[in-house]
Amino acid sequence: MPFFDFTVDLKLPLADERSRLGTSRPDAGAQLDAYFPLGPVNIFASVGYRYPYRSPVYE
Repeated sequence: MPFFDFTVDLKLPLADERSRLGTSRPDAGAQLDAYFPLGPVNIFASVGYRYPYRSPVYE
């Protein structure tokens, strides 16, 4: 029987962009993991996407 895990994450902007410690914008992401037990072996698959805010300061 396969097992699935879905994760959503959000990074909140806590640093100041002027001091070059952060972008002052949130980042978000989502990921789906699947585990397939096959006797003594586990097969693992993962797919995800992260949407980072792009700042001209860091390019």
